[in-house]
Amino acid sequence: MGGYSYMVDRSWSEKLPYGLVAAIAQRFNETGSLVFEVSGQRGKLGSTEFNIERWGFLGGVKLQSTGGGEALMPFVQVLGGLSRQAGDVGIQNGWLLQAGGGVDLKFRERLSLRAFADYRLLRELGERWNEYRVGGGIVFALWK
Repeated sequence: MGGYSYMVDRSWSEKLPYGLVAAIAQRFNETGSLVFEVSGQRGKLGSTEFNIERWGFLGGVKLQSTGGGEALMPFVQVLGGLSRQAGDVGIQNGWLLQAGGGVDLKFRERLSLRAFADYRLLRELGERWNEYRVGGGIVFALWK
């Protein structure tokens, strides 16, 4: 899956409107998959010229209804991993836990459109922060 994402980062009280997300998944049964995701977000700090960047490197489990070949396939997923803040505001590493879900709209045998929303819990420097993310993208099935 590859696509666009928009995130609200509460650690900076800013919106990060420029985001990309890429994920790969491998089914282990009819409804369960292992997922690995890499994402990046970028935005400005207030009205300054300072850039904020947020990177996520996550892995976890996705449960998805295959619906017996139906066009709409809802899913939920829980991922965890590393977060990296970068840009003009400085570098900081942290832990990230992400829970979310969405729906895939299948329009070809191997092609779907995806809409998703996530809640992210970020832990940096001993503090916890909330992040919210929405997005969409294209899902391409490499094999069936």
